[in-house]
Amino acid sequence: MRKSLPTWLLAIALTAACYVLVDFLREGTERPAAIPSAAILAMLVGVVVGNVLPKNSPWKGGSRSIIKTAIPLAIVFMGAGLDLGVLADPRVGVGGLAITLLAIAAALGLGIFCARALGLSRNTQLLLGVGTAICGSSAIIATAPLIDAEEDELVLTVATVNLMGLVAMFAIPPIAHAFGLTEQVSGIFAGTTIHAIPQAIAAGDAMGDTAGTFATLFKLVRVSLLAPIVLLVGALARRNKPKVDQDGSTTSTPWVPWFLWGFAALAILHSFELLEFGIALPGLEITPLSGLLKAAGKGLLAIAMIAIGFELPLSQLVGVGARALLAGLLSTFGLLAVTLGLLAIVF
Repeated sequence: MRKSLPTWLLAIALTAACYVLVDFLREGTERPAAIPSAAILAMLVGVVVGNVLPKNSPWKGGSRSIIKTAIPLAIVFMGAGLDLGVLADPRVGVGGLAITLLAIAAALGLGIFCARALGLSRNTQLLLGVGTAICGSSAIIATAPLIDAEEDELVLTVATVNLMGLVAMFAIPPIAHAFGLTEQVSGIFAGTTIHAIPQAIAAGDAMGDTAGTFATLFKLVRVSLLAPIVLLVGALARRNKPKVDQDGSTTSTPWVPWFLWGFAALAILHSFELLEFGIALPGLEITPLSGLLKAAGKGLLAIAMIAIGFELPLSQLVGVGARALLAGLLSTFGLLAVTLGLLAIVF
């Protein structure tokens, strides 16, 4: 923790600056919804500052520690904003789940098809498909050892998916606004299409509190399917074997991440109105615990986005090959189009 303290301090300071700037910009415009959220702005600030600071700077050396700590906690706290009663609506519950499953299948198929059409290697096809379908880099890293992917294939697909996740994060809020999607539907749209967890939540949050909660929920549904999808891809490659670490131990993919259970627990408590008692903090009005938890989740998300920006060297993003970039663009926007069509049918 001591080694990562400078990075925490810098990330918190930059996050505070992002909140101040967003509030200032929204107060001075007639279209506050057009101003990016603090979390999205934080990603841009993190990329800029991270690429200005020296590679071994202690001010960004703890960014991975922040990501590992802040994102799971942010996800858990987001559960305090979900009333599970809304899932009783067949369109939201059953319909949303069906859209999620179909979107996963479409993303996997589009990623493989587009990469194959552009002459990329078979491993790259599979990695791009699973990265687009589930949760970006995490899915790619989990799948790579099962298909004996080469390091250059791994680096290429991770860079491509990270870049496409950024594109989708910025593209979805204006698309949702242009099509007049409600906050619930906008959140489902973000959660079922954007590659990485923090990017999906940030895009949802940019469209409103309800959209942020639903983006988190449906993104977690995708994440919970990581293990079976990874094993399926491994079976397709006929090399379904566990990764063996240097110490001889095996690495397995967890079926359900712990933070999903935390999210569900807070959602249940909130649904039974057990988080609505007021909390008095110095200098602030009495606020329900659920509101404080949601605000804490948003703050942690923005801090994590700063840290993620620190971890995105521009050289890696610029170095994405033309064919991989085109495959990523085609599969990503194909997924957006398919999901919009499904949302139009259900909602």
